[in-house]
Amino acid sequence: MLAKQARLMREAVAEVVARGSRYGGPALGLRVLFDRTSAKPARFAIVVPAKQIPLAVTRHQIKRRVRVVLQRLSPELSTGFAIVVFCGRETRDWNLAKFNTEIRQLFIQAKLVH
Repeated sequence: MLAKQARLMREAVAEVVARGSRYGGPALGLRVLFDRTSAKPARFAIVVPAKQIPLAVTRHQIKRRVRVVLQRLSPELSTGFAIVVFCGRETRDWNLAKFNTEIRQLFIQAKLVH
């Protein structure tokens, strides 16, 4: 589980989705919102739609894998970012290494990691 200070609350997720920049494709996507006034570490939320992945067990498995990757990458991120990760149905069969590669690529594309 992500540390409490690294989690986005429900209201903040709605704001990031509404105002944030979009990166990614159909399998995995990011919404990123930068708050210039915030000195807080990057905060995250993971969204796995039940319409795309109906089994709760599979949705939780995907969330756990993404969470591990985010915990590994969080020390490299700048402060003040709110990030929402969206997972599509193609991610159902991905292993941890694939998630790591894809999320790192998206972070580089969004200029969150060097």
